[in-house]
Amino acid sequence: MSTAKLREILKNLNANGFKAALFADADGLVLAQDVTTDKSPKIVAAMATLLIDTAEKARNEMNLAEMHSM
Repeated sequence: MSTAKLREILKNLNANGFKAALFADADGLVLAQDVTTDKSPKIVAAMATLLIDTAEKARNEMNLAEMHSM
């Protein structure tokens, strides 16, 4: 899928009330994002990476199945 298509999907999400949306890989590397707030896209990317890392740690501690998306 092209980056332009990913951005279009993210813009549609933001049009429905989200302030920021992004696609990231399993390591937290942002592939595409759309931010509609005054927050820097770098801040949003950093928050997403932290969220992915925290969810992975919680999964390991609770012995849950591997997560594929959130």
